[in-house]
Amino acid sequence: MPNVLMLCYYYPPLGGIGSQRSQKFARYLPDHGWHPVVVTPEAGAYLVDHSLDDGQSKGVEVIRTRYIDLSSNFKRVMGGPTPAVESLRNKEASVWAAGGGGVVNLLRRTVRSWVYIPDGQIGWYPYAVRAGRRVIESQKVAAIYSSSFPVTAHLAACRLKAATNKPWIADFRDLWTENHYADYSSALRKRLDQTIESGLLEKADLLVTVSNTWADTLRRMTGGKKRVEVIRNGFDATEFAGLQRQRLNQWTITYVGNFYGAKQDPTVFFEALCRVIASGKVAKADVQLKIVGEPDAYAQEVVNRLGLASVTHFTGFVSHGEALAEQVDSSLLLLILHGDRSNAGHVPGKLYEYLGARRPVLAIIPEDFEAARIIGETGAGVTVEATDAAGIERCLLDSYAAYKSDAGTAACQGDLAAYERRQGAAQLADLLSTLARPAL
Repeated sequence: MPNVLMLCYYYPPLGGIGSQRSQKFARYLPDHGWHPVVVTPEAGAYLVDHSLDDGQSKGVEVIRTRYIDLSSNFKRVMGGPTPAVESLRNKEASVWAAGGGGVVNLLRRTVRSWVYIPDGQIGWYPYAVRAGRRVIESQKVAAIYSSSFPVTAHLAACRLKAATNKPWIADFRDLWTENHYADYSSALRKRLDQTIESGLLEKADLLVTVSNTWADTLRRMTGGKKRVEVIRNGFDATEFAGLQRQRLNQWTITYVGNFYGAKQDPTVFFEALCRVIASGKVAKADVQLKIVGEPDAYAQEVVNRLGLASVTHFTGFVSHGEALAEQVDSSLLLLILHGDRSNAGHVPGKLYEYLGARRPVLAIIPEDFEAARIIGETGAGVTVEATDAAGIERCLLDSYAAYKSDAGTAACQGDLAAYERRQGAAQLADLLSTLARPAL
């Protein structure tokens, strides 16, 4: 069985969708003829979820390296947010802009722009390269795979490819300089990132991303000269197999994840919920709104301003298994995306787990976004534009009526095999085999 070297900063026990994507690839690649050797930092800067399996019991080889945590050390000195909170706020790719005085903020922006190149995880680079080289020298590695964010993983993979000429697949879970959430305080820094990005795209043998729209963006960025494939995120059916839905005592709307402030503004939803309660059509005592994830200051301010604090519960960070159970038990699952056209290809990883939970989804997104098409094709729920206040209210009232009648309406009753993690691993295995065939 050929080996694939996988460079993944986000990997269990670190939580988050990026960690799960890499772990599921590693978990299921052996079923398709590939043995994964994962190189990851021993203590990355993010929230830890000890319930996530790193796959070693299933034959995944995991090598944990040292890591110089530049970002944490600087923030500790400056009194800024922890790296985990920063990543949650800024979707791993955005600028760090915590509170503080003008001089402190200037220093933070300067460090972010001219020390964290390409990102705050650059302290992992020498250790990732060293460990990767040892793996390649000691084992018969047929291909290299790297996953971003952080882009540092691609830098290490690029260096290893140059040294060994092994075929390299670069997986972009999010776009980099074209990312909707990126927030550059310096035009010069953005041009520097674009220069590094261009070199990485050129040197990779194959590019992978998570949506058709983003694949088209990468093709445009490479002038159509580079092969780009889509491997979507997904859900693992085995994780839902043991979950039995419990009907809760309240009509429960659940949102999993974070809002990232005004870049994913939940205000229109909260206002609609406020109106259906004020109208008397929904009893406030029946309502429970769960935000499963770290509290977002912007969302909390809106909740308090609209008088919804008594029905809203911010759970804080929970294990992946707990998050899945919250979804299965819900009356309605909420998805919100910013309507900017640059966000049209963003398909949140949570959407696939919403599919796996088979509970109705209310998606407040433009109808021509890629996520909306998936919801329509699977029958997962309803898509409503943020400008359609009446439409959002209708969806809430329909869901509430179903709850009151104990209808227990399920969604996505058809075949969802195309959205399972096993399928994604099969796709990656096929790509690896195609690239590495001459050496196998």
